[in-house]
Amino acid sequence: MLYSEQLPASALETVRTATAEELMVIDFDETLFLRNSTEEYLNSVYPRTAGAVFMLGIKALKPWQLLPQRFRSQKVSKDWCLVVAVTLLFPWTLLVWQWRARALARSHWNQPLIQAINANPQAEVVVATLGFDWIVNPLLKHLPIVLSTAARQNVIACRFWQGAHDRAIGKCALVEKALGAEAVAGAIAITDATHDAPLLAKVKTPCLVVWPEAEYVPAMSDVYLPLFYSEKVKNPNKGHFIKRVVLGHWAFLAIALSFLSPHPIVNAGCLLMLVLSYWCVYEIGYQENDIIGEKYEKKPILSETYARYKHRLKLNTPAPWCWAMALALPALLLLEMAKRSGPLSVAFADVLQQGSQLLTFDLSIWLAFLVAVRVTFWLYNRFNEEARIWIYPFLQVQKLFGFTLLLGINSVGALLLMSFVISRWLHYAIYRCGGDRWRFPLNMACLTLFVMLMFAAALSSETLAEVITWQSAIALGYCSIRAIKPVLLLKQRIDIVGRESGRETGRESGQEAS
Repeated sequence: MLYSEQLPASALETVRTATAEELMVIDFDETLFLRNSTEEYLNSVYPRTAGAVFMLGIKALKPWQLLPQRFRSQKVSKDWCLVVAVTLLFPWTLLVWQWRARALARSHWNQPLIQAINANPQAEVVVATLGFDWIVNPLLKHLPIVLSTAARQNVIACRFWQGAHDRAIGKCALVEKALGAEAVAGAIAITDATHDAPLLAKVKTPCLVVWPEAEYVPAMSDVYLPLFYSEKVKNPNKGHFIKRVVLGHWAFLAIALSFLSPHPIVNAGCLLMLVLSYWCVYEIGYQENDIIGEKYEKKPILSETYARYKHRLKLNTPAPWCWAMALALPALLLLEMAKRSGPLSVAFADVLQQGSQLLTFDLSIWLAFLVAVRVTFWLYNRFNEEARIWIYPFLQVQKLFGFTLLLGINSVGALLLMSFVISRWLHYAIYRCGGDRWRFPLNMACLTLFVMLMFAAALSSETLAEVITWQSAIALGYCSIRAIKPVLLLKQRIDIVGRESGRETGRESGQEAS
C-alpha cells in the first residue's frame, strides 16, 4: 500500500494530541535526527583519506555478495559491511564518535518534533531504526532532557554482529518482536522512509512525512579522491573510469605513444599514471561546469547525485594538485627509464645519476601543462554554449597531444589521436547545435576518420612502409573493435528504414495498379 506524504504540521499535531494508550514509534535517521547516523559515523574515520580509499574499495569489491542469499541485497547489507569493516580496521572511530556525537546532536536534532513530544509527556516514545545501536545510542544521550531517558530505554536498532540479519527481516518485524503485535496495532508511526510501508500498514496512525530540514550527506563527500567526482557525481553508473579514462583516453595514448619506446609496456604503465594525474586537474573543470550550469543555464544537465555533493564542492582546494603531482612523480621517473635502450636496471642507474635535473625539468613541464589545462577549462566554463563549440576541440587536443611534451610521436600516432579529437568534437557540436548526440555513432566516426586520414597519409607518403606498420594495424583493430556496437545499431536502423521504404513503394505501386 502506498502512503501519501503528510505535512510536518500535521504530524506534529498528531504527536501533541496522542493519548497515553497510543505508543509513538519514531524513526531516527532524517526524522528525529536530521542527518543519516550511519553516514555520519563513517564520516568520523581518521585518517580521512585512508578511510575514504578503504570505503571506496569496499564498495567496489561488494563483499556483501558473498553472504548467504537473503543478505546479498545492497540495501540490506552494504551499510552493515561498511560500518563493521571500518570499526574493526579503525577501532579508534568508536572513541572519535563519542566526541562527534555530542557536536552533531547539538546541531541536527529535529527541534519541532522534539518540542511536540515534550509537550505531551504522557505518551510513550520508542525510537525504531535500521541504523546501528552503537551509533545511535551516543547520539540519543544528548537528546533534550525530557525525552532522553525514555528514548534511551526504548531503542530498537540493529546489532553489531547480527546487523545483516536485523536489516534483512526489516523494521516492522523488529518492532513487533520488541513491542508485540497488539501494541504496534494501536501505535502512531512517524517516518520519512517509504520502505517503512509494512510498519505503516500495521499501526493505527501512520505518518509519512519528509522534514524540509533533513539532509542526507554521504560519508567522506568532502574528502578528495582522484576521479571520484567524475565517476560518482558527473557520470554516475556510466563506467566513466573504465570506458572513458582507461579504454578511451589511456588506450589511445598507449597505442599512439608507446611504440617508439624501447620499453613499451613500462611506457604504457607510466602513461596510465600520467593520465590519472591529468584527470585530477581536469575534473576540477567538471565541478566548476556543474556549479556554473546550475547557476546560469536554463536547462543544465546535472546528475541525480549532484545535489548530494554540491554544498561540499571546493574548487580552490590544493588536494587535486597534490594528488596530480604525487601520481606524476614516479611516472616521470619510470618514463625516463623507458626512454633508454638496454636493460631497465642500467637505465635505472643512469636516471638516478641525473635524477634531480631530469625530474625537475619533466615535472616543470608537466605542471605547466596541467596549469594550461586548468586555464583552458576555466575559460571554456565562462563562455556561452555557442562559443564553447570552438573551445572544446582545444580541450581535446590538450587531453591527447599534451602528452607529447614528454614523449615523441610518429605520424600513425598523430593520425590516431587526431581522429579521436575530431570525432568527439563532432559529437559535441551536434549536442550544442540542438541535435541528438546519442544517435551519432562516436566510435564508428573515430574509425572512419582514422581510415580516411591513413588513406590520405598513404597517398602522400613516399613509401607505404611509413604508414603500414604493426602500430597502424593495432590502432585499426582497436578502433574497429570499439566500432562493432555502433555498426550493428546503424545496420538495424538501415534495415528498418529499408523495410519502411519498401512498404511505401509497395503502397504506391498498388495505388497505381488500382
